[in-house]
Amino acid sequence: MNNFIYEKLAVTNLKNNRKTYVPYIFTGVLTVMMFYIIDALSKGEGITQNTLKICLQYATGVIIVFAVIQGLYLLKQKEVKEIEEKRRESEQRQWNDQTRV
Repeated sequence: MNNFIYEKLAVTNLKNNRKTYVPYIFTGVLTVMMFYIIDALSKGEGITQNTLKICLQYATGVIIVFAVIQGLYLLKQKEVKEIEEKRRESEQRQWNDQTRV
């Protein structure tokens, strides 16, 4: 029973925050897709030129760096959002305390 409640809560959260989640999921999927395509091309036997293989291996490295930067950015955005929510809650509590007096 409790698992069903958590699933429902997760789906509701995803629906309410789709403006936030959809772009990140989309760019994450594209990043992984580009990584595997370029990695497969660089390791394939169809390419006989060493220069092209080296360029594709460098491109794979660049995509990895980009993915790490994107992941760190997502973590930072999540932290900033949590800090803003806590600040709003404390301001709301202070306002409620002032109006009671």
